[in-house]
Amino acid sequence: DGTVTIKAQDAATNSDGSFSDISGATSGSITAAVTPQHGMVALGVTSAVRRYLRWQIVLGTATTATFVCGLIRNHI
Repeated sequence: DGTVTIKAQDAATNSDGSFSDISGATSGSITAAVTPQHGMVALGVTSAVRRYLRWQIVLGTATTATFVCGLIRNHI
């Protein structure tokens, strides 16, 4: 129980120090309850996502959370 925030980070090289938050790619605070939560974050069509991607979970008041994330890229 409690709250968590899930955010996407990207980097040009695959090393821990090179990752940074992708602007606008965060879930905001969500409840980590037994009832499944869901949502989608849409980025603008001109938003850049670099080669390497990872998900970061920030525990608010929760001590544990199970989550699944995905990225869909639409090339227009």
